[in-house]
Amino acid sequence: AQWPVLNKAEMSFLLEETDPETGNPTQRWHTENMSMINLLVTNLPCLGLDHPIMRDVAPDDGKFAVVLVDGNASRSKVIELAIAMKKGKFMADVDGVRAFYVREIKIVPEGG
Repeated sequence: AQWPVLNKAEMSFLLEETDPETGNPTQRWHTENMSMINLLVTNLPCLGLDHPIMRDVAPDDGKFAVVLVDGNASRSKVIELAIAMKKGKFMADVDGVRAFYVREIKIVPEGG
């Protein structure tokens, strides 16, 4: 079987920042082309009982956790990630996993 199966997409998310001159909150869209093996967008810290994804996210906080395994991750890295999660480590805390919080996100898969 082919490894890895890569998914490519253009991902845009709303960044919330503070204007350094005024101290006021500002928002701007940031767009990246991404290649990933796995992508989760959730408002829950865990999926099921034994799949911890990302701490400090809740269904009522207005944020989504975006957690992805980069397309450059090796097979052994993905296995290491699965073992760490089975031991209770949050997916977002594993080296090589990219994770961030957003309030809005747009995902356009490659090719449409």
